[in-house]
Amino acid sequence: MASPKITQLLAQVASTGVQAATASGRNAALSAARSLVAALETPAERITRMSWYDPLLIAVVRLSIDVKLFSKLQEQGGKPMTTSELASATSTDPALLIRFLKLLASADVVRETGEAEFASTPTSDLLASPGGSGTLSNCFSVVSAVNYKIVEYFRSRGYHSPVDKDDSIWKHATGSDLHYFDWVFQPGNEEEAEAFLNHMSFKTLETKWYEA
Repeated sequence: MASPKITQLLAQVASTGVQAATASGRNAALSAARSLVAALETPAERITRMSWYDPLLIAVVRLSIDVKLFSKLQEQGGKPMTTSELASATSTDPALLIRFLKLLASADVVRETGEAEFASTPTSDLLASPGGSGTLSNCFSVVSAVNYKIVEYFRSRGYHSPVDKDDSIWKHATGSDLHYFDWVFQPGNEEEAEAFLNHMSFKTLETKWYEA
């Protein structure tokens, strides 16, 4: 039997869902749905998800961008493709690709339509665009580099908030003498620069929080 809190949250999700046609109503419905997930998820499940599922999902999305998986799915206009067809189209090992696709389907990034058969979603279509792929790729490169050394950085500095632009987490993590915005446009970083610029253009796509 559901707890009173979960029952209350279910009712809240139902009541806000009918208002989701408006921006404010959609935000209320999302907030209620997230509260419901938080109540249903056990602490152990949350820690496991944060430790394993979330980082792996981002990595697999980045790999899928690299092999142009989302572009190949988008070209079908929603029509399903088999794993074998996708493996051939992306020059990827079918045994590896099915693992990517199963994880992506579990997060609704792609749609599993049958046995070893998948189709695009609005999310995968956006990831096939320069803005979507650039945003994910740029954040993956930068955040992964910084996160790897972030504990070491703050531990060695007594956990003080950074105040010196020349002693940034970026510089510490990468060993670069350049600030990020100088580094990204250096010769040899053309792919990173393109992802960064596409990321910046992506940020202008939808209504901002202060415009809603």
